[in-house]
Amino acid sequence: MAYNIIYVWTLRSFIKSILNYIGWVVMPCVTGQAVSYYTHDDFWAEFHMPYFLGFAHFQPVGPNVVYDMFTGLEWVADPSEIGPEWGANGEPIAMTWDEAIEKCNKLNYGGHNDWRLPNTKELETLIHYGKLNPSIDDKNFKRTKSDYYWTSSITNHGCDNQFDPNFGSGQKNWDQDKKKKKYARPVRGKMVKWPWEK
Repeated sequence: MAYNIIYVWTLRSFIKSILNYIGWVVMPCVTGQAVSYYTHDDFWAEFHMPYFLGFAHFQPVGPNVVYDMFTGLEWVADPSEIGPEWGANGEPIAMTWDEAIEKCNKLNYGGHNDWRLPNTKELETLIHYGKLNPSIDDKNFKRTKSDYYWTSSITNHGCDNQFDPNFGSGQKNWDQDKKKKKYARPVRGKMVKWPWEK
């Protein structure tokens, strides 16, 4: 039984990669960004070209949960709707880096308990460099704060330094103060590797 499950998931990932590649080659951009402002931005083929057969980039897979057809990741659309520890009425709660990791790891939401804090590469796939305040697809990720969001990634300057994208400007910055209050967006799943990645 376990082997069948592994086979299905491996086959599913392979098919996704093939369809993503075909979509990148043969179809026009449908995200709304018509100019590339930054390497690997919303217009760039690696993450944000249209899905094969015309499926939308993001698909709702449950109340307040969105599936990214290109990366294979599931995201909480609006963290403030999770519960009182995350916020209320469209106003998410800012938290420290340690709190963000702990809350994501302990989260049991949408029928899953394997949520986590995204790394920098994962969170950057949501940035729309053709938009400001917020620099994200705000139709699927409503009420995103135009501010910094925590990631689990640390820099090569040591464990006290981490990268944090800003969803106001789309810029990425690194910070030494993990006690600062920033926002968090839980994610689950493993990012799909593209055919040209090693």
